[in-house]
Amino acid sequence: MERFWDLFAESVIVSALIALSCVGALIYLAVTGKPIPDILVNVTMIVVGFFFGGKVQQAQASITRDMRR
Repeated sequence: MERFWDLFAESVIVSALIALSCVGALIYLAVTGKPIPDILVNVTMIVVGFFFGGKVQQAQASITRDMRR
């Protein structure tokens, strides 16, 4: 549970929930055959890019920390 709160403090959990919500909305609209607004596609791509960009940045920081030890 402590790990959860550490990730929450780093906003990893919040970013993941936002990304999953956007992707989930896209999948829902696609499966139900409803039209997907262009703005939803754009926002989803930005949010997912931001999420994975943050993951890369965290991985690089972790590697740098490990190299300094």
